[in-house]
Amino acid sequence: MFAGSLADSSVNVMFDFKGNEPLPDRKDIRNDLFCLIPKKEGKPRILVQLSRQDFIKTAISGQLLSAIKQ
Repeated sequence: MFAGSLADSSVNVMFDFKGNEPLPDRKDIRNDLFCLIPKKEGKPRILVQLSRQDFIKTAISGQLLSAIKQ
């Protein structure tokens, strides 16, 4: 699913697939951001989908990193 360097990364990797053009459908999956969280302590790597608004809110409040660490 992901290139080896991304799949084997030891840090979180953020993906933004929207591009520069506006998307007419607000429910289009490309409006969201994705975070690939690496494997650690026997837990599998996971892919998290979050809205841009949630990303901004949690990043500003400092909750983004604590939520991802769980």
